[in-house]
This record gives sequence, C-alpha cells and structure tokens, in this order.
Amino acid sequence: NSYYAMGSFWATHGNKAKAYQNFVKSEQYAKTASDQIQIGIARLGQANIQDDFSQKISKYQQAIKIFEKQKDTLYLIRVHLNIGYVYQLQSLKEGLSKSQKEQSIKNMYQHFNDAERLNKNFRDPEMDALLNYRKGEWEYTNGNYNKAMNFFKQAETLFYNLGKMEWVVYC
Repeated sequence: NSYYAMGSFWATHGNKAKAYQNFVKSEQYAKTASDQIQIGIARLGQANIQDDFSQKISKYQQAIKIFEKQKDTLYLIRVHLNIGYVYQLQSLKEGLSKSQKEQSIKNMYQHFNDAERLNKNFRDPEMDALLNYRKGEWEYTNGNYNKAMNFFKQAETLFYNLGKMEWVVYC
C-alpha cells in the first residue's frame, strides 16, 4: 500500500519519525483490509527503523508469527536474517554481561540457522547471499579472517550473479 511506500521513502531519507508513522498507518490500513501479509510487512518496516532493541525484537517476532501462519517463506527468511543481525549487533555492545552476550550470540545463530533451514527448500539465491554476507561479518568481527573470506566470496558470487553490484562492493 502507499503508506508502506511512504514509510520506506522516509526511512531511506533518514526521517525515522515519518517512516514509523507511515508504517503504522500501513498496518492500520492492512488490518481494515484483513491483509495479514501486509500487516507482517508493516511490522517488519516498523522493526527495521526502531532504535530500541527490545521493541525491534518484539516487532520482528510479531512479523515471524504472521508469516508463519501465512506460510510466507520468503518473508520468514528475511525476518530471521534481520533478527539474527540485530542479535549480532547486540552481542557486540559494550557493557553486556557475559551471559547477555552469550544469549545474544545463541539467538543470532538460532535465527541464521532458521533462515538457512527455510531456504534449503525455498532456494532463493539472494537470501543465500545475505546469509553468507552476515556470517562473513560475524567471522570477520571475531578475527576468523579465512572463514570470513570464504563467506564473503560465496556472497560476492551470488550477488554478482543476481546483478546486485552494490552488495558485490560490500563483499
């Protein structure tokens, strides 16, 4: 719907307040139309621009429930990749206790593994590329440069074959 498009527009232009307002309106519109997929997509948009970790995770988990009920595998994979990445970033924050850091890492792996498991049958090369990229980031951050390079090379090849040159540059 147009509210979602406006939310995406404002998000890419750095106006999180307007983006969030439009994503909420998108969800409201989708509810009146009983469009569950669009409700999930709107919540995904809301989560993507949240700064608060708990609220971000909550919105992603809400989206996961919707996409599971609707059997929308592509969006399920996307949400698992996003939430895994959020846990990855969370694990790197200063001031976390050892157990909080370990839990974030465990959650990261759980969601990346869920994305990988779902994509084994779905076979979307872009999702494979994103997963390899995220794993490469994790390995690089942890000083496992050879492992990171292997993941980045796999991602680069997939992104190149998909014509996603902006991602090839990142790899």
